[in-house]
Amino acid sequence: MTGRAGAVAWVDGKLLDEAAARPEAWSPSFHYGYGVFEGIRVYPTPRGPSAFRLAEHISRLFASARLYPPLDAISWTEEDLRRAVVDTVRANGHDACYVRPVIHLYTGGIGNDPTVGAAQAVILVTAWAGLLKPGDLHLAISPWRRPGPAILPPGAKANGSYGLLMLAKADAVQQGYDDALLLDEADHVVESTGANLFIRTGDELISPGLPQGALPGITRSSVFTLATASGLRVTERVLQLDEVLSADELFLTGTGAEIRPVRLVNHKTIGNGTSPVADDLASRYREVVQGLDPAYDDWLTPCHP
Repeated sequence: MTGRAGAVAWVDGKLLDEAAARPEAWSPSFHYGYGVFEGIRVYPTPRGPSAFRLAEHISRLFASARLYPPLDAISWTEEDLRRAVVDTVRANGHDACYVRPVIHLYTGGIGNDPTVGAAQAVILVTAWAGLLKPGDLHLAISPWRRPGPAILPPGAKANGSYGLLMLAKADAVQQGYDDALLLDEADHVVESTGANLFIRTGDELISPGLPQGALPGITRSSVFTLATASGLRVTERVLQLDEVLSADELFLTGTGAEIRPVRLVNHKTIGNGTSPVADDLASRYREVVQGLDPAYDDWLTPCHP
């Protein structure tokens, strides 16, 4: 995400030039990554640009902030930030865009005591095509391990925890892969660097459980709903690497990734090289986010004037 001339940001209740959203050079968030964030997609629909599952994203942002005090001390409610997202999208004039709400410490100095800092809420908007390049994905098994719940709270989408994921991504890209598959210290498969994952075995979808350190993904929960409605069994549990490598399908889910099949892990082809269930879910997901399935209209928040 990069700023652009004329872009508007929401900064603690005011719509300002995006430059006003830059962090203070001596803030704890700038130096230590002490902050939480969300990623929200806005799609063109027959009702105009609409944010997908806005309420759930903002609720998760506040849940993350409660795990990183004093970020939960902002003076804004969830309703305030939902409205702020809509206002910021309108102010930027996008039909389709990516929204990045952030709660960070903008004061507190160079010390590592976050309780002396003050929290600020910021909302940024950009026209962004997505997290991963088009086409089926090739993943590397990362040498970096996903921290368990006793090391970092997995339920929080926290800025600082993404340093490890960026290391894993860089290692994979330097080897010629699209992304990385992360395991925990017990060799259980957890997620990719920016997305949850599912495997399919027969008519069952399996996703690593949240106790294993997977982020409680909004797209992940959407897949649970869509897959169940399609008659698939969906299971949440510990996932071994050999189960992933021998699965019929493997796919990633996330706001930036949407639903993306994985063709190779290291040099091993997954299944027979096709992804019929993932492709079907991806098609149904696109219909939902574009407002073409009235059964899921409550997942969309209009952002038009």
